[in-house]
Amino acid sequence: MTAVNDDVPRELLLPTYQNRLRVIGRQLDLGGYSAINLMEIPGGCLIRAMGPGERIPEALEFPQSDFPEVMARAITGRGEGARSHRPHPLLPTGYEDFLRALGFRLDAQHAEAITVAELESFIAVGGLVRMEQYSRTGLGPLQSLLRADDIVALLDEAFRRRTPEIDGGLKRRFRQMRGMG
Repeated sequence: MTAVNDDVPRELLLPTYQNRLRVIGRQLDLGGYSAINLMEIPGGCLIRAMGPGERIPEALEFPQSDFPEVMARAITGRGEGARSHRPHPLLPTGYEDFLRALGFRLDAQHAEAITVAELESFIAVGGLVRMEQYSRTGLGPLQSLLRADDIVALLDEAFRRRTPEIDGGLKRRFRQMRGMG
């Protein structure tokens, strides 16, 4: 197992959606993947994605049991490796930032059994969330369609949590990418 420095906050090693989706996103960015369809399965996550220059999608598996090792490598390898992510109109900063921000939201919603499907003009997120129903806690459906503006707002919120001085910078970057200013 890859050793993690003692100065790495232990909360980064917890198997939250934010942490797990972040390392999955990092691997997708490093591998240059696109058009992802992610689903949580018993024991981990399964992703169907297009590799760079490929015409047939690949299946990528991220077992829960491998998470500590993958996370340790991601933390110790920060700043290493060229990201092959091609800018996408929906994901201006790549999968890692988007999936980390989405994971934070899913953790806050106490989500389970999630799916994330990247389509041309939106990203569909599904799963189950805990709901109060008739004085009992149960599971209810999670269904969300994230369009470009929703994703920018999600990313801006995440960047503000990490760096309070960022205000709208992602919106400017997104607009520049789309030729809007």
